[in-house]
Amino acid sequence: MSQNQIFNMQRFGLLINHDVRENWRKILLSLGGLLGALIIIGLFYAVTNFQGGDDIDPEWLRHISERMALTEVIFFTIIMFFAGAYVASTAFKSFSSAPSALSSIMIPASQFEKFMVKWLVTVPCFFIIYVAFAMFADWVRVAFIDMNYHIEVSTFDWNKLFFHSEEIAFKHFSLIGIMTFFCVQSFFLLGSIVWPRVSFLKTFVSLFALGLIYGWFDFWFYDLLEKPDTMFVAPEWLENGDLVATLVVLALTVLSLFNYCLTFMRFREAETIVRW
Repeated sequence: MSQNQIFNMQRFGLLINHDVRENWRKILLSLGGLLGALIIIGLFYAVTNFQGGDDIDPEWLRHISERMALTEVIFFTIIMFFAGAYVASTAFKSFSSAPSALSSIMIPASQFEKFMVKWLVTVPCFFIIYVAFAMFADWVRVAFIDMNYHIEVSTFDWNKLFFHSEEIAFKHFSLIGIMTFFCVQSFFLLGSIVWPRVSFLKTFVSLFALGLIYGWFDFWFYDLLEKPDTMFVAPEWLENGDLVATLVVLALTVLSLFNYCLTFMRFREAETIVRW
């Protein structure tokens, strides 16, 4: 098998198999802990909102369940951002020490293949698995309410969240939210190869500092342009919600891809054996 190819499907499959065999205990513990945390959150919402449910009007409880499901999903989303950032910040943890870095370098696979394995695990696979776990945790909440309070409530309308909806509360929300997640996670993925040690904390502090600087510059620039007795008039294109959403998604996509490219370039430099 040629070692000079950029990508070979058979070699890529062997690399995935190698990583799974080497890290299967860590993978199972991580997935079990994540699923358990989401289930506990769902049950917590069920218990705290349905105490004394036998003495309350079932119709009112169904209304509370719908509101509770939305709050639950919002909380799940917040956890997804933190969990995704942490997972991405550990993608290149093997480069934190010389022995583990040399062990990674000596694996007979191309740099692109090694990078793609890390990217697939930490970005699309994590997102798909997390959404599946969130759906399962929501189903457990509904089953718990049905078994303990004998009230038929429905799960959260995931179809409304992930597909087009004309409701203002959900229109463009899912796509912008997903792309924002990938964009934020891409910074932590880049940070994992820039700072192999304590990557999550260093990247978080850096992003927080950049956010403060950007916010200060934004307010300063606005005050600089502000004129007395003049009211700011927004351009007409800002009133087009579809156009604004498209531009936001496009900007987030470009920034995410840019961070992925920077991560790969830094990974190629870090995999130079002369460094070790």
